[in-house]
Amino acid sequence: MMSSAVFAGLSLLAASAEAAKIEHYVMLLMENRPIDHTFGCMGGEGIIDIDGIDGTRDLPMDPEDPESTTQVTCGSANYVCEHGPPNNMWALQANPDHNISFYPYGEFDDKYSYGNGAKDNAIKMFNSSQLPIKTAVAKHFAVFNNLHGSVPSMSTPNHLMSHTGTSCGLDDNLDWKTCGGNQTTFPQATIYDSLYESGVSFKMYSNSTTGSCPEAELDGVARHKENCATHTEFYKSAAAGTLPSFSYLEPPGEACDHPVRTVHAHAYTCAPQRTLASRLTHNVWLAWTVRGPCR
Repeated sequence: MMSSAVFAGLSLLAASAEAAKIEHYVMLLMENRPIDHTFGCMGGEGIIDIDGIDGTRDLPMDPEDPESTTQVTCGSANYVCEHGPPNNMWALQANPDHNISFYPYGEFDDKYSYGNGAKDNAIKMFNSSQLPIKTAVAKHFAVFNNLHGSVPSMSTPNHLMSHTGTSCGLDDNLDWKTCGGNQTTFPQATIYDSLYESGVSFKMYSNSTTGSCPEAELDGVARHKENCATHTEFYKSAAAGTLPSFSYLEPPGEACDHPVRTVHAHAYTCAPQRTLASRLTHNVWLAWTVRGPCR
């Protein structure tokens, strides 16, 4: 989750002399694919300047035999990913002979990754020719390097981190009452509260015909329901150049990139990304956030 990018961008809007050059800040929330899977090979191809994948990354299949390797490959990813490594990224590099539920946890090393699930789909990466729309987005906007998950776990704590700056100590998909609160929704302030108090225009766009608010588990979203709108309104405003200063765009479920959803190069599912690539190329700061770890 690139919540640090979100707050860095908002800080820039608020404090920098360069802020006048940025008219619109758009946060597009995608799901459960790390930067390497979609943009890593573009770094190796020299399309964008990140520590990318150049076809020389090997993983040992046998932790005791460093010569028994398999390679992380570019241009080999499946548009529909049927499975991947476990959701627990903490466990991916753990020595399987040790119990990581109790301290001391034992050895952690990348040599155990293959045996713990880093194989098959998990080490097949997209290249630029497979993802022309994402490539256009990457070329038009800056791509942050070496950003990692706010919480290397489930979706809910990463949702919270992205919109509120805290995961409330969660590492699972729980509501506030289940983890000790007095209500199901989370009460902490959101970035939208800060924007409202500072007089900065914003809207939250969801794939809803009624314009219902995304992130319904957050009180700090619900209290700004007059600022919630549909994707149709986002597209119209993007085309007209009338987006607010800050836009949060939550894609429809079939377009969020979450496995086993398709990451098709030309399908309808790319509509939010295609709009960003073709229409939001001037004076826009785009934060492409990824919630949760790679599955």
